[in-house]
Amino acid sequence: MTDGVQIQLTLSNEEAAALHDMLDRHLSTLQYLEKNQPQNVSDQVELEKQSVIHLIMAIDSSMRRGSMQ
Repeated sequence: MTDGVQIQLTLSNEEAAALHDMLDRHLSTLQYLEKNQPQNVSDQVELEKQSVIHLIMAIDSSMRRGSMQ
């Protein structure tokens, strides 16, 4: 197991969908910046992009589990 922080968050389906949409837009912005910025900026963008991707995946997984119950 890797070191990290575990966050438990309870959201309504609408809140989770809104957060997912916001993170998708943020990811699009980061991908644009990654393609159009100098290398020293793209390293930080890559780190932030990976964080956003992990959050999106966690929301997706949680929403799928919730819909199965």
